[in-house]
Amino acid sequence: MSDILNSTDDITRSREMYKLLAENIQDVIWIFNVSLEKLTYISPSILRLRGFSVEEASKENFLDSLSSESATIVSELLKERLAEFLKDPSKHQYFINELQQKCKDGSLVWIEATTQFQTAANGDIEILGVSRRIQKRKEAEYEFKNEKERGRI
Repeated sequence: MSDILNSTDDITRSREMYKLLAENIQDVIWIFNVSLEKLTYISPSILRLRGFSVEEASKENFLDSLSSESATIVSELLKERLAEFLKDPSKHQYFINELQQKCKDGSLVWIEATTQFQTAANGDIEILGVSRRIQKRKEAEYEFKNEKERGRI
């Protein structure tokens, strides 16, 4: 009986720790169900990144949340990477892409998305992702490029 209680306590503690991390991390953690073509989880940090609540972001079409250029890139990569995953689901590959996402106020923000395909417990194929704001880095790269082109560097 004590083993069951310890196991239940461990599960409760794990859930509490996960919730604490997911609600306080700056990065956005998300899960996209490939079959359903929708987000099945998105962390509350989406509000800080893009100004959307979890509920609002969950209702968005995933590709519509991206700039048109980024949506085109993601569409092509999704087909490619899904085919690779289906050939060998045991091969765990991480992918990193720099993309632009739409904010609630209509502006665009640069993000770095780290993704990995996985199979859910119910057999659905999912993409586990973490999105990180890289706006300042992209602005610095742009400025450096302009300075270099002007011959100042």
